[in-house]
Amino acid sequence: MYFSPEPEFLHNSIIFSQRHVEGKVNMVAYKGSAFVVGRSSETSNLYSETESSMDTLEGCSPMDTSGFIAIQAIRLEKYGARKIRDGEPLAPI
Repeated sequence: MYFSPEPEFLHNSIIFSQRHVEGKVNMVAYKGSAFVVGRSSETSNLYSETESSMDTLEGCSPMDTSGFIAIQAIRLEKYGARKIRDGEPLAPI
């Protein structure tokens, strides 16, 4: 897989999605595993309870998510149906 086009696509997708991300990540390596122990950024908020809580957002209701979920369900149902039709597994093996 290393010399196939997929790694290049994945690499470019990551670069594109992270182009506005700045900051530092502190990690610890232990017995072949890596663990994130801290994150910091001087230019952006990594998490804001005010921006992510439906309790503090005015005019936002949990019912607002039902339309989004319904739209995503259509796409995922069609994707799954195509995989079944083509004899492909629904999940990576």
